[in-house]
Amino acid sequence: MNPRFFETYEANEKNAKTKSLFFRAFFTTLSIGLIACILFNIHINPWGNYGDEGAFILYNDRKAKSEYLSSLKKNEPNKNIDTFILGSSTVLSFKSSTVKKLWGGEVFNLGCFFAGSEESYSWLKHLVEELNFKPKRIIVGLETWSFSQHVNGPLFYKDYRRRFLNTPQLSKYIEGYSSFKNFCSKSFDSISWQQLQTSWTLKTRELKEQPDFLASSIFNVDGSAISYSKQADSAFIPKEINDFYHGLDYHKKRTQSESAFINKSLRLNVIPISHVRVFCPGNQLSKERLKRFEHLVAYCEKNDIKLIPILMPTHPYFYDILSSKTHHQQFLQGIREQVSSYAEQYRAIDKLIDASHIQKFDGLAHAFHDRFHMGPRNTDKLLKFVHKSSIK
Repeated sequence: MNPRFFETYEANEKNAKTKSLFFRAFFTTLSIGLIACILFNIHINPWGNYGDEGAFILYNDRKAKSEYLSSLKKNEPNKNIDTFILGSSTVLSFKSSTVKKLWGGEVFNLGCFFAGSEESYSWLKHLVEELNFKPKRIIVGLETWSFSQHVNGPLFYKDYRRRFLNTPQLSKYIEGYSSFKNFCSKSFDSISWQQLQTSWTLKTRELKEQPDFLASSIFNVDGSAISYSKQADSAFIPKEINDFYHGLDYHKKRTQSESAFINKSLRLNVIPISHVRVFCPGNQLSKERLKRFEHLVAYCEKNDIKLIPILMPTHPYFYDILSSKTHHQQFLQGIREQVSSYAEQYRAIDKLIDASHIQKFDGLAHAFHDRFHMGPRNTDKLLKFVHKSSIK
């Protein structure tokens, strides 16, 4: 017998116990860490995944507006709204008084922060099938990023915003949606790096219950944004650049000196490239998001609702930046062609209203709050242009 047999056996046994203890300690620590991350994210609740309390990164306007309209219909069952305005925050400055003057009837603005083109379909189904509204028309604002491929949503729902997913009145209309998938998506999202970063950023904010629509101090009673209803002066860029663009005659060819000034201004880092790429990310349009927009068109056709799509403008300086640094022009052309093809197939659309540059409706460079949010002087001009261009 090997005289060192017992020593070797005991040494191997000790090593095995040491490895076992190490793995137990490792997995115990990992489990405690994951549980701590989950509880921390649930406590901060930045996207509203876990109820109506938390330091939300932005107010869930979708849920607030849905609940407001539901209570409105409950109190006034015969109440009807003739025109709904749909789209992202770029349409939140559309004044109901102007829309009512041009088209007549009652108006409500359903514009929401960071809303993509696919959300309009869910909104319309919710309005017609659940709330029993019978709108005559919907006005939909479209941007290049409305159809982009980059949304960075949670697991199973990469193409959707978290605020939209946390509005059950709307998210249930997602193709392939299920409660189980939604539960799994939120569970995995609670331990994602993005969620942890967001929660940590917001940890110093006061946790409070989310106010309802009228108590939010964000919206007017017609759904438009209070801040965007005020006059704008485009103070987000240097005055020299803004004055230059305000004074341009967009119906004339640019002179050599004008082109030289524009080229020099485009080389400045006035607007960070990250802000530019957010508006026009990627290098091609999303076929899935275009398909979902067609679902909206078909639903309008089925329910005899007129759809008025508007290709929305940006500040002319930002337009030039987008055109020089992204696939903005390619995206715009792709949207024009696709939506125009829908107009040929469906009676619900007469045509796409192309207002992608302020020269289309004689807009003002001074009348912008920021890169793409217009003030009321521009939106009134835009709405009059849309009314004149569309068939009532």
